Amino acid sequence: MPPIYNTPGRYGVRRLAGSSLASDIDAGFDAGLGDIEGLMATDSQGTLAARPVSSPGTPGKIGRYYYATDTGVLYRDYGTGWTAVNEAELRRKVGSSNNAPFAAGWGAYVNQPGFEAPWYLKHDGMVYMGGLASGGGGAIFALPAGFRPEATLICPIWCGIGGSQGPGRIDVYPDGGVLQRTGPGSEYVSLTGITFRAVN
Repeated sequence: MPPIYNTPGRYGVRRLAGSSLASDIDAGFDAGLGDIEGLMATDSQGTLAARPVSSPGTPGKIGRYYYATDTGVLYRDYGTGWTAVNEAELRRKVGSSNNAPFAAGWGAYVNQPGFEAPWYLKHDGMVYMGGLASGGGGAIFALPAGFRPEATLICPIWCGIGGSQGPGRIDVYPDGGVLQRTGPGSEYVSLTGITFRAVN
């Protein structure tokens, strides 16, 4: 019988060495892995500053996850430190900590509840944008390096002010600039539907 080895995981799974068969898996407690609390690796969330310690000097719990509510980033504990999980593919909220800030005079649309703040994300080299911004026209925010188009893009959007609403235009520049160019108003400006391939 081949020796067993410990598969670092959230439930203390043990697998026979060299085997991938479900029948060769023993999902029981293994004293060699540590206490049962460590095996359960309970997930949690909170601010980045409140994230539990995990470092070579203060070992964490392998396999647990922590969602930082103030940065919008999910982390995995590898026992000796935290690592962001697909950070580049998570939605990044404009104006939140460590993400692109709003340009002067702009912010999230808050006049009515239930609308999502502006965000951007990248998946398989494509950048997607969404949410509602509110401001005074012109520059809304600037995309960071790695989320920018090769050439200037002209994007049709929907925007308005009060009871006046209709189509408008947002330009996205190779330097990351996102600007509202036209439209009946900028009390609410939708970024939903803006999609392009990131080049720089």
